[in-house]
Amino acid sequence: MTKNVLHKIALKSGIHKFTIAVFLSSAMQLAYADDGSNAGGFVLLLLLFAFGVWVYFLPSIKATNLKHPDQKSIFVLNLLLGWLLIPWVIALVWAYKKSTSVIVNPGAPDAAVKAKHIGDTENNQSLSGLKNCPFCAEDIKLEAIRCKHCQADLTLLPPYI
Repeated sequence: MTKNVLHKIALKSGIHKFTIAVFLSSAMQLAYADDGSNAGGFVLLLLLFAFGVWVYFLPSIKATNLKHPDQKSIFVLNLLLGWLLIPWVIALVWAYKKSTSVIVNPGAPDAAVKAKHIGDTENNQSLSGLKNCPFCAEDIKLEAIRCKHCQADLTLLPPYI
């Protein structure tokens, strides 16, 4: 390969493919050297082995690069069954699939919990539609006339409770 061809590959494909092309051209020059050594064939074999390992673990590499939440599961599937074509393709598709999991922010409680933590019981009752039973302290509906937990009759209580 000439330097001009390598430069065109670098511009079209990016630096990673350019680096691979340079290594392969160097290995090919060593493989066809007339000095009688077998070093070029060994280097070419080593490069082909490294390329094969890269292709084999491509689903795991992509899952890690994309920060997939199931990257450990993809790696295990890729490691154990990647030598079969269908599980390898499944792992590759799984690595590129976007996650549909919902991320819950534990630092932001909802309004009812926030009002309860602040101690604003009136706001808490209006937001959640619940009140505390005066007998068992369990949450019951504002309109309840009997507690569903302790079966206490709430109609006998004064209306301010």
